[in-house]
Amino acid sequence: MGWDYFFCEVEGERATIAVDLDLAAPQDERPYLVYFRLVREEYTRFDISEEVERSLFERIENTLRAAAEASHAVYAGRASTPTTRTFVFYAPRRVPLEGRLEQSFGSLEDYGYTFYVRTLSDAGWAVYRDFLLPGPNERAEIERRWKQA
Repeated sequence: MGWDYFFCEVEGERATIAVDLDLAAPQDERPYLVYFRLVREEYTRFDISEEVERSLFERIENTLRAAAEASHAVYAGRASTPTTRTFVFYAPRRVPLEGRLEQSFGSLEDYGYTFYVRTLSDAGWAVYRDFLLPGPNERAEIERRWKQA
């Protein structure tokens, strides 16, 4: 099936989760969860257009994919709410993404966003299995979309 998406709620906010449904999980060689979270300041003085924001997100995602590939990590998925966007990867070791990403995106505050990166042990891929993967209802909806396409 590859990458697909579904709608849900995350911490009381409407959300869209995009996920690689073809990943074999867990992968013993990638026991570390690495996530990059962007948070829009709730009462931001910045007003950027949807086009500028979309371009920013594409640039961030492309940079993260390249950093993941260089670290032999896999991009598992992302969750988006009106105020946050979280990108999730699984890596073979603790990778020092923080410094690289902070150098690349130190100017995100200019757009009204703050961000943080965390690396945690998740050998069982609990975040992928329990949070990113769709439940039975969402999976049925995805399958209906695939059949209609």
